[in-house]
Amino acid sequence: MTQETTQALFEVARLIGAGIVGGLIVAFASHRFTVRRERDSERDKRKREFRSFVVRFKSEAVAVRPVGDLDRNRSFALFYRQKKPELRCAAANVEKRCPSQTTPRV
Repeated sequence: MTQETTQALFEVARLIGAGIVGGLIVAFASHRFTVRRERDSERDKRKREFRSFVVRFKSEAVAVRPVGDLDRNRSFALFYRQKKPELRCAAANVEKRCPSQTTPRV
């Protein structure tokens, strides 16, 4: 083999190596961006679900109110006590922290 052939083979090997390394870097970066986008879309989905839960919670709370002032406060307190575990779990789901209905008391 001549020196020119050896030089040409070396250049080809160098280009192939650069292409492989570049391809690996692009594949890794693409994977990381995809994972981040999926995680963000999951978080947005959980936020939308929580917002719809809050809207439903508010409409149910409004429907509970009787006419009298004292009764209104009592019935809302009872309603809130019954719905508090659901509310806490829905809020915890936004950050994916609701393994069960047992959430820490605040």
